[in-house]
Amino acid sequence: MLSLFGTFLLIPSFIPIILCAKFRVPFFSYGYHALALILSSFEYNFLFEPIHNDRSKIWDPKYLFYPKENPTNSLWIGVVHYVYLFLWFLTYIQTFLFLKHRISSFLSRIFLIIPSAFFTSITLLAFPGCFLMRMFFFGISNTLIPRYVVFAPLIFIAIISIFLSLCTFETTIHLTFNPNQKFSVFTKKVSQIGKKSFWKKSINQENWKTLKIIQITDPHLGPWMSKRRLYKICKRAVKRKPDLILLTGDYLTHETANFQGTQLLKQALSPLSQMKGKVFACTGNHDLEYFSGIVEALEFCDIIVLKNRSQIIEINDQKIEILGFGTSTLPTVYRNVCQSSFKGTDLRIVLVHEPEDFDKIPSEHHSLSLTGHTHGGQIGLNFLGIPFTLMKPFVYDQGVYANSYNLMYIHKGTGFYGFPLRFGVQGEQSLMKIHYLPLPYDKNENINQDINENIISDDFESLEIEYKNQ
Repeated sequence: MLSLFGTFLLIPSFIPIILCAKFRVPFFSYGYHALALILSSFEYNFLFEPIHNDRSKIWDPKYLFYPKENPTNSLWIGVVHYVYLFLWFLTYIQTFLFLKHRISSFLSRIFLIIPSAFFTSITLLAFPGCFLMRMFFFGISNTLIPRYVVFAPLIFIAIISIFLSLCTFETTIHLTFNPNQKFSVFTKKVSQIGKKSFWKKSINQENWKTLKIIQITDPHLGPWMSKRRLYKICKRAVKRKPDLILLTGDYLTHETANFQGTQLLKQALSPLSQMKGKVFACTGNHDLEYFSGIVEALEFCDIIVLKNRSQIIEINDQKIEILGFGTSTLPTVYRNVCQSSFKGTDLRIVLVHEPEDFDKIPSEHHSLSLTGHTHGGQIGLNFLGIPFTLMKPFVYDQGVYANSYNLMYIHKGTGFYGFPLRFGVQGEQSLMKIHYLPLPYDKNENINQDINENIISDDFESLEIEYKNQ
């Protein structure tokens, strides 16, 4: 049963939900906040039920700060109560603001977006614990202290996650790609992190080439990614002097999917124009909301947008073919584009936003796919060095995967969107050094020709990360 005030929290929660649905605001934008508002009414009852036995005194500060029925609970109980209600109110206001396309100001981020994201994240992740304690440990949970234990670790992680959401860390990634190496279709995850100089010790460097790239994916210009921050990320990317800069979709959010947002995107990506002819991009699922404006902004910055087509570029006497696909592209389109790949190329790189589309690439394509979309799993324990995310059991979340002769790297994301925080999973700002063997095809050979399986090995360790100061 809900307390009287718990009911007062529940009923108004449906108002912004109804309005957002009526005006066709994407549920992905406001859904997490809306669900948190509903669940918070039950969590409120769970947290503060012992001090609400006398409902007539619910707003009596003296009663809240020094509840008669619980003399051991002193000032902090009243403080927590009012902080909880204040954060609920901010989240309520933030949910209403999803009704309008708007660019968040600095003050809005500090005093509204961050507190509401903090409240929403903790409310959603704490609800299962509150439910279990209420159902199976009611006797134990009848006092306040055990109830707050459910929230304590989540509050700690959420505070760290605010920092992880506002910062990305520069890294250097060494990725080895042998197009002659075949993996079992059923063996997807093949990466191992560690072994600092693996590629130098395990391969003959004379036959291998190195390509330096920087991938920018899921910047999501909006509440958590300001124009200034994205501009600095692009400027640092150019300063690191890569051979290629590759963008893999989701440039805006619902809040910025308008003309003003695309103008900000042009300014934020403007440093990339210094590498004209060496910057390529594909689009993502969130780009469909304002597709033409996003493509125009990318091309304004001299970024080559690839949608279901490919292009050849020569770097250090090596012919690199770059293929790009739009989101929700049919498997037949993937096969047709891949089968028309240029012969005589040394390396094929596929730009695709969603990792699930990796399986649409023909197994004989011998290509390296770069993807994003998952934000590295976004909810997990990576900040503790534990490679676990809530997405891992269900989807490709981060790192390196393989399917036959194809390899895929999933970027953790430059920014994020949807769930309101990077809860324990940091973003990525990496320089990737791809160490690869040139494709063993002569210009007259068919790209689908089988290669000698005698040199195939199932032992593969492909990823090394060196963290550097931002």
